[in-house]
Amino acid sequence: MFIRFEAKLFNQKTKSNIGVFGAITELIENEKISPKLKLEAQNILSWFSENLLSPRPLRIEGDEYYGTCWFRITALDHVQRTQRICAILNKIGVQTRKRSSGQFDEIIYSDEYQIVSRTLNP
Repeated sequence: MFIRFEAKLFNQKTKSNIGVFGAITELIENEKISPKLKLEAQNILSWFSENLLSPRPLRIEGDEYYGTCWFRITALDHVQRTQRICAILNKIGVQTRKRSSGQFDEIIYSDEYQIVSRTLNP
């Protein structure tokens, strides 16, 4: 079983909600977050930079597919910290949701903590 956290912010390119990491990064870059919450989010993101490989690129330009990242349920530290990102987003009015799945058409990346599923771009 795998877990994904999404913000209820629609991405026109993928026709789906964006992940919470994309959402928090966008809010930080656009300065739509208080300094205190920004610092907390940056500390969490720094931890992820040190403790999780970033499978790039998630989408190749011109490709009709994009990658969707999912945590393994055994990645407890990663899931816990992602829930903290969700709490920050919720504090500033961005709703989040947790999805779970165990079935994917194709897995294009896999490591100890996560997978990336290849999803048809609608």
